[in-house]
Amino acid sequence: MLWKIIAGVVATAAGAIVVAMPFRRLLVLLCALGFGSTLVAQGLPPRPVRPSGSTSTQCGTQSSDQPVSGVAMATWVARVERDGTRALQLLVLWRGSPGWFARGSGSGASGGGNCLVYHSTIRRGDLQLQVEFDSQTRLATISQAPLDPQTGLATIQKEQIELRDQNVVLVDGIGDAKGPRIVGTLRVDPMLPPGRGPLNIGETLRQSQEIVSFLQCDTRIPDPLQKMAELVCTSVLGQ
Repeated sequence: MLWKIIAGVVATAAGAIVVAMPFRRLLVLLCALGFGSTLVAQGLPPRPVRPSGSTSTQCGTQSSDQPVSGVAMATWVARVERDGTRALQLLVLWRGSPGWFARGSGSGASGGGNCLVYHSTIRRGDLQLQVEFDSQTRLATISQAPLDPQTGLATIQKEQIELRDQNVVLVDGIGDAKGPRIVGTLRVDPMLPPGRGPLNIGETLRQSQEIVSFLQCDTRIPDPLQKMAELVCTSVLGQ
């Protein structure tokens, strides 16, 4: 079965995956990787989130969660002004063991906020990751809540950091028993292409060699995910 899936991947063009396999089988595989709507933010554009209880249209947010290599996922949020100007508020890169985001029987993501505060949750099997960010205090809170399948209880492991003028957080050790570790922060140019359409976060990732090295695109993961990981690195990082 695995060699049939691998054989189905025949080419990539303009960031798209061209395959020769039944649509349903491809959809299942992509969903397992979290690619259904997040690969390079393609598909329907994320809808800006407006501040709750307000009718103001001065600004909103745009965000997404997506795999960016065989060992990492990205969570990003951008501020969107009324005229369509976009600026990166926060980018979190979650790194774990090879293929960690494709494990487990279920996955999902949710998020929301406004121009001042934002939160996002990623669920992968028995693992739940969350980031909370306050743009006024510049405090970011990173947490991991692994679920014990026997007791059904989750243990929250949390770490907070003041970003000041930084806008990228590097988090390692996803899925480790000791919990995630913030191993670095840095700043990239926050200005993004204007508009409300899909955003290619790869352009932001490529700004920093430290980010490119952190993603470890040369790491091999179990087949058939290896081929998909190569396609992601090619599409996101151009390598």
